[in-house]
Amino acid sequence: MVSSLSPTSIDATYPVAGQDNDSQGFRDNFNQIKTDLTYAKAELEDLQ
Repeated sequence: MVSSLSPTSIDATYPVAGQDNDSQGFRDNFNQIKTDLTYAKAELEDLQ
């Protein structure tokens, strides 16, 4: 089974310290984490 998780889509360098960061970056990262957790839940349930 190939995993649907895409951890490379999460920007681990965001936010950048010492500068004004666009809130869209926070929303994008949060949405990707939420999506990956949903995939992980489904994949773990398939294994059980």
